[in-house]
Amino acid sequence: MEVMEGNKPLKGVRVLVTREHSQAAELSTALAAKGALPIECPTIAFVPPDDWSPVDRALEHLEYYDSILFTSANAVRFFMDRLHQTGVPIDRLNRVTIFAIGPATSRELSRYGATAEPLPERYLAEGLLEIVTSKDIQGKKILFPRAKAARELLTEQLREHGATVDMVAVYRTQKPAENQQRLIELLEARAVDLVTFTSSSTVRNFVEMVGRARIHSLLSGISVACIGEITAKDARDLGLDIDIVPDEHTVSDLVLAIDSYYRQKANAQRG
Repeated sequence: MEVMEGNKPLKGVRVLVTREHSQAAELSTALAAKGALPIECPTIAFVPPDDWSPVDRALEHLEYYDSILFTSANAVRFFMDRLHQTGVPIDRLNRVTIFAIGPATSRELSRYGATAEPLPERYLAEGLLEIVTSKDIQGKKILFPRAKAARELLTEQLREHGATVDMVAVYRTQKPAENQQRLIELLEARAVDLVTFTSSSTVRNFVEMVGRARIHSLLSGISVACIGEITAKDARDLGLDIDIVPDEHTVSDLVLAIDSYYRQKANAQRG
């Protein structure tokens, strides 16, 4: 791949998009607008939980809770879809305070007619904690719909501040086994210039799919971009070298950071 000059330093750059299939288009479209060649090969899939009964019990007793926390658009979608399937009127959510991490989560809530509290400045669990704990949560009952396996930091700190937190798994992640061979073939053929990761799960599954022992050889000469510091830290812990991390935890900021990285490379080559 030859880095192109001009206003589109990403022109011709082959970017592997590991994001889940239904969400990959947002990143792919933004990359293509910059001249890149996105290659979608998801390393993650979202599926319903094995058991809906904890979620259903929470939906039946929404009046018990003071607040609901959403930390991803996926959690919103699965929660709201289940609410609809069980016949619980959506206006019952008007009786609770809803908190959300990030603009994408808030946008997903608005699609269902729900409104969240003002966003934190940092689109991470720590930022949401600042907002939530600025209020009196001592003795408050909080419902936390989330992935089956997720970070515990927010839950632990909310409990330390005196809240009762009920976590319910509204979805789980798994590796799309059908993409494993294609992923390996793309890397072996050097058909990729940059790999993008938009969550820690995409990184972990990527490593499991290609094999940790082969990470360095398969990624030799290939740049790596992570959407935020948490994803980047987990990637480093798994042995990956990270080249690009945006300041803000959004897809648009990730694309801007990638564009800036290749712009600097082009300038360095000209210099």
